[in-house]
Amino acid sequence: MERRKIVLVAVILSAVIGGAVILANTGRLSQAANDDACMLKTLDSVVTDFPVKQPDTSSMPAGFQLEGVDYAGRTVIMFYADHSLCPLTESYGGLIDKGAIVISVNKSDEIKDSIQFQNQELEYYANNTETLAKVEPITVNGNKGIGWEPFNGTDTVRIDGNIVKQEPIKMPGWVRFYDDQDGTIYGIRGHQPLQVLVKIAESLHR
Repeated sequence: MERRKIVLVAVILSAVIGGAVILANTGRLSQAANDDACMLKTLDSVVTDFPVKQPDTSSMPAGFQLEGVDYAGRTVIMFYADHSLCPLTESYGGLIDKGAIVISVNKSDEIKDSIQFQNQELEYYANNTETLAKVEPITVNGNKGIGWEPFNGTDTVRIDGNIVKQEPIKMPGWVRFYDDQDGTIYGIRGHQPLQVLVKIAESLHR
């Protein structure tokens, strides 16, 4: 039996699109978990060769603060929520489904500038026949990117390649943009309106 959620591509897996990491709905980077199965709570011990910007908490929904940090290689992920995420018992997708807002940043050496990034992303999703979200061009403090509102996806169960069950499932909104100043790609996911996610993105600072 194969169970999958139809979101933007046929199967939700870790993928690299345009040099940007797309988080899987299962698993985690794991480098930042301690013996209590809790993530780091700050960026203090995270060593990267690029700056990591954090949002103003005033841009977040009421009560949200940094509750977890994970990292691996050139990718850092920050988890904001209005409740504790310790111990970590959910997949990253599960944390988002329970209300967390997840911000990822990774260094990209393949992208020339945010215009190229935006054009590449728009072309990818326009040519992907299984795209369900309404992908929109966005601008974050002069940096080009894409975004979409939360939408209804489909949770599909297959047996021997045949669909035996389909159910609607709520999928999070997403903002992705290339930071021309730092050469990094930011992604912000959560069950929040696109306008809120863009506001969070605009508040990112060192």
